[in-house]
Amino acid sequence: MLLLQCSFPRSGSYGLNCILKYILQKKGTYKTFITSSGIGEIIKTYFLKFTTFSGWEEVDNILMINGKLFLNFPGPLKKLIELDPEMFLNNTSLVWTHNNPDVILNKMFSSITHSFYLVRDGREVVNSIINYTTSPIVLRTNPQYKIKESSGIYNDEKLFSSYVEGWAKHIAGYMSTRNKYCLIRAEDMRLDIRSTAEHVCQYLDIDIDLTDINKISYSSLKSKSPNHLINATSDWHMNFTKRHVDIFKDIAGAELISMEYEMNNEW
Repeated sequence: MLLLQCSFPRSGSYGLNCILKYILQKKGTYKTFITSSGIGEIIKTYFLKFTTFSGWEEVDNILMINGKLFLNFPGPLKKLIELDPEMFLNNTSLVWTHNNPDVILNKMFSSITHSFYLVRDGREVVNSIINYTTSPIVLRTNPQYKIKESSGIYNDEKLFSSYVEGWAKHIAGYMSTRNKYCLIRAEDMRLDIRSTAEHVCQYLDIDIDLTDINKISYSSLKSKSPNHLINATSDWHMNFTKRHVDIFKDIAGAELISMEYEMNNEW
């Protein structure tokens, strides 16, 4: 069993990864290339201060660029390690990517048995990205970032629009390949991790004991990785001005509707 989880950044990927890891461990099939290769131990020993969530050193977080596969490595300027696809996929059971969902169509991923797409309200995603990219840990690992305050990004219409466009393109990629994915909503996962885990198990056609699923409850995960889990409450409306709302409607209003976050553009 080889699983792929795909999402746009800041959609709650850490939470989904913990659920999938939990299920695979229960089945006795959990393994990651980053651990078996020793790269994880290097990260844990020398680069842990650059990681942005708990357990980075055992997550196969990959990026495909121009047909080549890379492993994300924490550190200044976000280093990438090029991978041999066959060797990598033979030594992992859970792959995490923020690539466009159409990556699943690449023949390189023909051995993937089950794919999950995680979606979150794009307004919350953009709001989260803005706050995240101006946080101390992200600024430390990305010295090339010039804007240090969230207000600076909100005041930069071009940059704000680029985040909205990124989310819209990701959703469009999912809509064109949705028959390849099991859809998981971040909002549902936040409210009830057990129900999400049951949904995942049903898709995987497996039956496992979820008695201790609460050990990866929202509150416990939030305490481990406060900077890398979605907020318990929605707060985009506190930061969006009318201009931001208009920009979002123009660029991604249709995607909000297609993903059933709104019924129309009257919001």
